[in-house]
Amino acid sequence: MEGSVAEPRSPSGRAFRAGCALFCALLLIGAARSAVADGEPPRPVGGRLDLRSWQPDADGPIRLDGAWSYAPGRLLPPDAGRQAFGGVETRVPSNWGSEVTPQGARSGHGFASYGLELALPENAGPLALRLSTIGTAYRLYADGELVAGAGRVGTSADGAEAAYQPAIVRLPDPSGRRLQLVFHVANFDFARGGLWESIWIGRPDPLLADREAVVGLAMFLGGAFLILGLYHLTVWGTRRRDRSPLWFAVLCLAMAVRGLAVDDVHLLDLAPWLGWEGLVRAEFLSMMVALASVTLFMGSLFPRELPRRLIVGATACSGVAIASIVVLPVDAFSRGLPAMQAMVLTATAVGPALIALAWRRGREGSLLFLVGLAAISLAAIHDVAISNLRSLPFLKRLGGPYYLQSLGFLVFALCQSAVLALRASRTVEALERTGAELRAMRDELEQRVAERTAELEEANHELQRLAQDDGLTRLANRRRFDERLVEAWHDHARRRAPLALVLADIDRFKDFNDGYGHPAGDAALRRVAQSSAACARSPLDLVARYGGEELVTLLPDTDVEGAVRFAERQRVAVISLEIPHRDNDPGILTLSLGVASCVPRVDVHPESLIERADAALYEAKRMGRNQVVAEPPTGEPRTR
Repeated sequence: MEGSVAEPRSPSGRAFRAGCALFCALLLIGAARSAVADGEPPRPVGGRLDLRSWQPDADGPIRLDGAWSYAPGRLLPPDAGRQAFGGVETRVPSNWGSEVTPQGARSGHGFASYGLELALPENAGPLALRLSTIGTAYRLYADGELVAGAGRVGTSADGAEAAYQPAIVRLPDPSGRRLQLVFHVANFDFARGGLWESIWIGRPDPLLADREAVVGLAMFLGGAFLILGLYHLTVWGTRRRDRSPLWFAVLCLAMAVRGLAVDDVHLLDLAPWLGWEGLVRAEFLSMMVALASVTLFMGSLFPRELPRRLIVGATACSGVAIASIVVLPVDAFSRGLPAMQAMVLTATAVGPALIALAWRRGREGSLLFLVGLAAISLAAIHDVAISNLRSLPFLKRLGGPYYLQSLGFLVFALCQSAVLALRASRTVEALERTGAELRAMRDELEQRVAERTAELEEANHELQRLAQDDGLTRLANRRRFDERLVEAWHDHARRRAPLALVLADIDRFKDFNDGYGHPAGDAALRRVAQSSAACARSPLDLVARYGGEELVTLLPDTDVEGAVRFAERQRVAVISLEIPHRDNDPGILTLSLGVASCVPRVDVHPESLIERADAALYEAKRMGRNQVVAEPPTGEPRTR
C-alpha cells in the first residue's frame, strides 16, 4: 500500500549514502581492473596461443579468449593443425552468424571446427580445461585424442543431438611443448550456436575448486530465493487481499530456477530428467515470469505511479512470450531472444524512472525499492551486453564473462523483503497502539498467575520431598522404601531376577545417645547415612532410613554375594569415619548388617525379604556385632 506521508529523512539518508558507497565501490573495482589490464595473460592470435611464459601454479588458470582457427561447415580431422583451417579465424567466445552456413543464410544452424595450438612451457605438468555450455553439441580432441563431448555432433538435424554438459577436462601430456585442440561443434536445435562461453586452462585442482565455488554460490542463491519465495507465499496465504507478497514470491521462485538454469546449468544435476529441452524452456520461462512478476509487484506497491494500461501491456507481452516458450519448439522461441532481451532492457529503463517519481512523492518504501530495482537494471544491462557484445574491453574489466543477474535479483529481493517487512511493521504498530492497555492488563495478570503457579509448584515439590525423604538424614524415608520394595518385588518376579536387601543397625546406639547426648547422636546418624549412601554403585540402589538407628538398602538385580560385598563396603565405610564410642568394644561407632537375597514370587509377600534380612541382622548382633551375616535360601545363616 502506498503511503500518503513522506518517509523520515534519516532512514532515507542512510539508504542513499549506502547506495552511493556501493556505487563508489564498483567504480573502484573497475579502476583497479583497468590498472592491471596491462598485466593480462596472453590471448590467442591467429589460432595460436603462446603460453611459454605462463606459470600455471603461480599465475593460476587463464581464459582462452581470442582468435581461434575456424572452419565453418567442415568437421576437420581430429589431429588437424593450423594449416588445415586455411587461415580462417573467429573470436572465441562468440555466437554463430551467417558465416557458419556455406549457403550464406543467417542462421545459427550448422556445424564447424575450431582449432587452437598451444605453445606450453617446459615441464608444463598436468593441465585441464574448464568447459561451460557449448551450443549445442560438441566433441573435443587434444592432439587427436577424444577427451570430452556432449550430445551428438552431426552434419544434419537428423544426425545431431543437443546437450549441455559443463565439465573439467583433463588434457593428455603434450607431445613436446605443443598441444593442438580441435573442437567439432554442431547446432540444429537452437537459434545460436558455437563456442559461446569462455574456456579456461589451468591445473585441474584450481579449476575444480573454482567450479565448486561457483556451484556453491549458485546453490546458495537458489536456496535463498527459494526460502524467500516460500516465506512470502505463506504470508500471502494468511492475507490474500494484499497480492504484493504473491507477486514477490513468484519472482523469487522464478529466480531460484533461473539461477540454476544458466551458466553451469546446475539444474540438470538436481533434475536430470528435464533434459536439454526442458532446461532451455525453464531458463526462458524463468526470465519472462520474473519480468511479469516484477511488473505486477511494482503495480501493487505503487499503483499511482504505474498506470494500469502500462501494467496490462507489459504483462500481456510477457504472457505472449511465456505461451510461445511453452508451445513452440526450442529453435522457434529461442529466435525471439533479442525481443525478450529488448523487453528486459525497456523495463530496466522505465521501472527505475517510475519508482524515482514515487520516491520524490514520498511513497513508503520507494527508496529501498529503487535501490533494489537499480541493482536488477545494472545486472540486466551487463548480462545482455555479455550475451551479445563479449569483446568490449569495459565488460572484460568490470564483471568479466560472469552473469550478474542472480546477484542483482538477490539485492532486489533483500530490499523488497525490507519493504514488505516495513509495511507489515506499520500495520503491527497500529494494532499495538490500539491494544496496548489490553496487553498490559493481560501481561500483569499472566505475571501474577505465573508467580502463584511457581509458588504452588515449589510448595508441592517441598511437600513431595518431605513425604518421601527423611528429615534428619536426607535419605529416603520408610514410606518411600515400602513403595519401592513393592514395585521392585513385582518387577523382579516378572523377570525372575534376584533382589537383595541389606538391613543395617548402629551398634549400641542407645548407649551412644546416653553418653554423648542426642544432638551428637543425630550428627553421628547423619554421617553414617551419608557414608552408606556413598556406597551405592547403581542409580537404582535405594538407601533409606528404616527406623531409629536402622538403615535399609534395596539392591535390584543383585544376588547374595553381591549384597554381601555391598554390606561389607558399608561396614568398612562407617569404621573409617572413626566416630568415638566408648561403650562399644572397638571404641568407635560400628554397624551390624544382615543380608538377604531371593528371586521374588508373586505368591510370596515382599515382607518376607525384610524378615530374612532382619533375622540375619539379629544373628550378626548375637555373634558379636560389627559384622555382616547373610541369610542363605536354605535358612542356615552364614557369616563374613
